[in-house]
Parts: sequence; structure tokens; C-alpha cells
Amino acid sequence: MSMPLFFVSPEQAQQDVLCLTGEDARHIAGSLRMQPGERLTLSDGAGLMLHCEVEAAEKTAVTVRVCGREPCTSESSCAVTLFQCLPKGDKMDGIVQKSVELGAVRIVPVLSSRCISRPDGAALEKKRRRWQQIAAEAAGQSGRGRIPEVAPACRWEQAVQALSDREKKISTMRFMEGRTQMEVASVIGISQAQVSRLEKAALSRIKKAM
Repeated sequence: MSMPLFFVSPEQAQQDVLCLTGEDARHIAGSLRMQPGERLTLSDGAGLMLHCEVEAAEKTAVTVRVCGREPCTSESSCAVTLFQCLPKGDKMDGIVQKSVELGAVRIVPVLSSRCISRPDGAALEKKRRRWQQIAAEAAGQSGRGRIPEVAPACRWEQAVQALSDREKKISTMRFMEGRTQMEVASVIGISQAQVSRLEKAALSRIKKAM
């Protein structure tokens, strides 16, 4: 059985003895009923894992001593960014959770012309903060070594600009215009085999990240 995982700040991760408070302390001492001598894992949210031993456990504060540090080995070498148009209702909550569990490192909410949900700036930022909390919780539950970023929402045009020129052309023609690989190849000036390899490589990287 894997050890429980909790996130701390990069500054805390440099200490040899840490005091965990708030919800983490209540979860460790209350829900998990961990006792002195038991082990848990902390992460600085950026890929550094701390293997710790509980020294004292109260519902208001848990003290742990760091027994060792090492880079996280569970993170994929493929950095996947998800550009997700805003769905109706609270469906985005589940999308954020599952994409983090599958290995995404960054989630960008996108406002397109077909989005029904169109919250204003303040409401959208409030939602983003909630999605970031969901991402942190999902990262802990799935044993991630880092907390994926939920970026501020952008317009569809801005999302497209974030792609490389070749990615823009292939993505637009293949998935929006429904063109064949041969048609794509002739437009962007590469062979059909190259288009096929680019698509297969992208799918392979995504599968590995999962």
C-alpha cells in the first residue's frame, strides 16, 4: 500500500522538521489516525518528494521529520497541456480532476463562440481558484509529484496562437475541416507519411502520459 501524500510549499520542503496544520493535520491525525513512527510522503509541488516519519500527531498540528528526499519518478516526460472549452454546469470540475489523474501538467480553460457558460471576470477567477484546488486534491490522490497549473481562461483565438505553426495547420485541417492526411500534406508542404508520423507520435506521447 502506498504512503499518503501531501503537498507543502518549496520553502517548507527545505526544512528537516515540518509542522503540518489545517486540513492536512485533521486528515492525518483524524481520518487516517496516523501515529508517531508511521510514514508519509510530502511533495513541494514541483517534483521533489520527501519521505517522512510522524513524530507527533494532533488534530490541529502534525510534526514530521524528513528521512530522505528524491526527485519524483511518477511524472511523465511528456508535458501535456489541455485546452478545454468551458462546458455547461459543473462538468469542468470532473474534467480537471480526470485530466490531472491522467498526467496533464497544465489546464487552460477556453472561451469559444459556442460556449454556453460565459461567466464574467470575477466569477471566472473564482471558478479558476476552485479548479486549482481540485487539481491539487487530484494530484495528491493520484500520487503526482507536482500540482498542475490551472491557467487563467483565454479566448479561442489566444489558444490557437499558443500552438506552433505546423500544429495549428494540422489540427485545424484534420479536426475542424475534416481533411484527409493527403490533403493536409499537400497544403503544408510535407509528405503524407510525415503527417501520419506526427499524429501517431502525438497520440503515443499522450498514451504514455496516461
